[in-house]
Amino acid sequence: MLKNCLHVLLIAVFSVMVKGAAYANGHGGGHESGPHFGNVIIFLGVLTFFCMLSTFVLGFLMPKKRKTLFPWHKRMGIVTLISAILHGTMVLVFH
Repeated sequence: MLKNCLHVLLIAVFSVMVKGAAYANGHGGGHESGPHFGNVIIFLGVLTFFCMLSTFVLGFLMPKKRKTLFPWHKRMGIVTLISAILHGTMVLVFH
């Protein structure tokens, strides 16, 4: 059941991402001046979301195999934090 919910969520996120990128002509907010980092910002946003989702799933499954999953949960949390900081910084600086 969880696997089916994740598939539906992934399809929905991908659809919104493609629609948003097409609407903004691949430039994030559609601004014309300044450097165009829209594709990188979109990529980092999607990467951050999937890292956060992975961290959540690892934490959700942790009671079953704590010794194996906890180190990966911790690593994914660090990767999520780094990608979120990069994404947020780029959005604030370039948009």
